[in-house]
Amino acid sequence: MLAHHLLYPSLPHDLGFLTAQYTDHPYYKDEGKEWRQENDIDAFWEYNVKDCCITLACAQRLLVELRAQGLDQFFFNHVMRLQPHLVRMTVGGILCDVGLKATITEQLAGDVEQARRVCQTKAAEALGLSDYEFNPNSTPDVQRLLFDELHLVGRGRSTDKENRKRMRAHPRTSPAAREVIDGIDGYRKDAKFNSTYARSRIDPDNRFRCEYKQTGTARLPGRLSSSQVMWGNGQNLQNIPVRAKPMFIADPGFVFSYYDMAQIEARIVAYLADIPVWKHQFEMARLHPGSYDAHCALASEMFGIPYEQVPREDWTEAGEPTVRYVSKRSRHGLNYRMQADRLGIVTGLPQHQAERAFSLYHRVTPQISVWWDDVIELVKRDRAITTCLGRRWILLERPDDQAFESIIAFEPQSINGDFTASVIYKCESDPRWPRDARIMMNLHDANIAMHRPADGELVREIMREYAEQPLMVNSVKNRLRGVDQPEPLIVPAEFKMTYPDEHGIHRWSTLDKVKKVYEDAD
Repeated sequence: MLAHHLLYPSLPHDLGFLTAQYTDHPYYKDEGKEWRQENDIDAFWEYNVKDCCITLACAQRLLVELRAQGLDQFFFNHVMRLQPHLVRMTVGGILCDVGLKATITEQLAGDVEQARRVCQTKAAEALGLSDYEFNPNSTPDVQRLLFDELHLVGRGRSTDKENRKRMRAHPRTSPAAREVIDGIDGYRKDAKFNSTYARSRIDPDNRFRCEYKQTGTARLPGRLSSSQVMWGNGQNLQNIPVRAKPMFIADPGFVFSYYDMAQIEARIVAYLADIPVWKHQFEMARLHPGSYDAHCALASEMFGIPYEQVPREDWTEAGEPTVRYVSKRSRHGLNYRMQADRLGIVTGLPQHQAERAFSLYHRVTPQISVWWDDVIELVKRDRAITTCLGRRWILLERPDDQAFESIIAFEPQSINGDFTASVIYKCESDPRWPRDARIMMNLHDANIAMHRPADGELVREIMREYAEQPLMVNSVKNRLRGVDQPEPLIVPAEFKMTYPDEHGIHRWSTLDKVKKVYEDAD
């Protein structure tokens, strides 16, 4: 499965598909269920034998393909080297504060019911009725309310979060209708948190677990995904909301250390697109952390404001986005061909301001659109693109706009995923790494380790050493010309650690910048 995902990330990777591709054995996967109907245990064992033999046959064929296509070294040195560490992360899990989880669950039951009543009241007021009933979690009910009764304007009849934002920002939407949308947003946020986190099932040892998957993101190979474990407990642990983080705690006698790769995807784009100004800004930010801010520098360029006058905060006291925030979100979104209307939804800017930011961004960074064209030309020529770390995306589908959007995002996001994940096995294979320390969670561009307090400096030193190893990135323009001139890119790792709460417990929510002196709570 992992080999086929590396070779052809956009294709299915299940054994039924591989059987058809790599053997002449007829389809047999239904036999795994049919034996129950006749209670034929021999048929069950025959099915399992077929699974084993066909898996071996496919593996032998795939190994030949890996070697022929020059991907065998990356497969064994990265993909398979990473896999046992991901299994250990699943087995280890993370401890849950069961009492706090029960309290949150009880509180949320009331919050969800109150949010439902607010939805009913706001809908009745907007429609001029004394009473109105609908299920804010039902797509047909919400469609009928928003489109057929309130006559709101969105993109099609979708009721997803993005289209609700679009409807809310539309100039024809009345204040009363906006309150209805706010009510639906609040209800769905509480209901999702309640079902996904508060009511999620933990294992008998009071630990949350997730399965980390290398094949989980077909359009972003290299980026890990996570989900429930095979027995139905646990959840995705890579997108935990702030409200849930207090539930996740370190084992007694242990603490958490965390780092994330600062603006790693934007830094990679700076080198792939060969943007000298960005390279300088990011390097200044790396060499002068805390005193120089690359997003402020971009805002200064975009809006014509002296660097010293750009606010360091993302939001004003009135809750309005600052030029720094707009510039930061522009850099993170517009690099991947996001359009002005989507920028407005993401940032909360009115449409005319989003269009202005879109125009200013591309005016000061014209290299971005040139990079898009170069990527498309390279993929049309080679039908594939390979990252500086050795992962390949091969174009099997028709080369249309949707395919090219994935291709453009592939290198920055894949390099980020592979590089950050490689730190896991590099650290845990280092002879200096404490025996009872472990990296327990991956958050796409970040990792969290658990260790004893006395080992904190050593653990963070080892993680920094591997996280800040140089990436050798060759621009797309160079590759089109057949020029091999990669440049070293060092992405700074920003560290935090947990500090004990009033009960001496180290929670995920207490992560803070590393202080020079740490007093052990014990």
